[in-house]
Amino acid sequence: MPLQKGARALKIGHAEHFNTRSELMQNLHQTFPDQRVVLYDKQFGHSKKLFIEITWPDSNTNGESRKSALSTLAATTNTNDSTYLHCDNAQMKTHDSTNNLTSRALVHEENGELTLHFGGPTIQSRMSQKDSSHLVLDYTRAMMGFLFFLPSPKRIVMIGLGGGSIAKYCRSSLPTCAFDAVEISPHVIALRKKFDIPDDGPLFRVAQDDGARFIRHLHDQIDVLIVDGFDRDGQPESLSSLTFYDDCYSALRSDGMLVVNLCADDDRHGIYLDRIRQIFGSQTRMIKTDDGTNTIVFASKSKRFPINFADMAERLRRLEPVHAIELDRTALKILNSQ
Repeated sequence: MPLQKGARALKIGHAEHFNTRSELMQNLHQTFPDQRVVLYDKQFGHSKKLFIEITWPDSNTNGESRKSALSTLAATTNTNDSTYLHCDNAQMKTHDSTNNLTSRALVHEENGELTLHFGGPTIQSRMSQKDSSHLVLDYTRAMMGFLFFLPSPKRIVMIGLGGGSIAKYCRSSLPTCAFDAVEISPHVIALRKKFDIPDDGPLFRVAQDDGARFIRHLHDQIDVLIVDGFDRDGQPESLSSLTFYDDCYSALRSDGMLVVNLCADDDRHGIYLDRIRQIFGSQTRMIKTDDGTNTIVFASKSKRFPINFADMAERLRRLEPVHAIELDRTALKILNSQ
């Protein structure tokens, strides 16, 4: 990837004393707390070099200041020919301080995949560069379990864009469905092109807004509401309060469904589940991902939820030829859930 006009680059050594790239990411965020940082690999002949791209938020930042900052990082690494730093002074907006952790969005490129991180090693999204709409992470495939109950939704709203995995899948696999992705961080939205997220169109839109505020004004308008909004500390209180889940219920149509991704090791995990059950009652089911790190909650307005084994088997038979996303595993988990 060539440098932009006016950009400065400093070649430094690969940080060999870092055991993993996640440690390198953490070091980068400590060194450049106010900049956007992207890691990516680039092939040069038979060798691959690691590039670190750093974007300054202020277009008027002095060039010598940028070079000095880069030199600071270079001094902490071992010098060889495998790592490059790119810096440019592209204009960026300052994010609302109430959610500034997501402004430290870092992209890591390795083995044909892009991963998105928010100021730490935890993966927020993963994309295959060969097939950008493929659902790589287990929890994203599990969240598509709403298809068993609403195979042809007219409108989906998703809170939390991340790398856009579910957004891209829904756009390609449910082409007649209107899809709104609501993301609070402009820095995450700025990575839209890198993660191959389509441009806005008649049935697809990415809105920069607070998800809780966005749905508060919707009543009986959504078929499927997906909540996958996180910052570095986990699920924000604004997206997990009793009031929020009550607003979710109001925003759904009569047979609409709420799908929530929860961090299984979050200390407040049980509290969030109780709040959802307070609003949706017995029309609530939860499943765990195979690795046990995520809990996916399905909560429906419909009194016919959940469905029995025979109906689930028939719907699986119809869905599998269209959606190759391991729906059989999700079906078994839902049937065995409580």
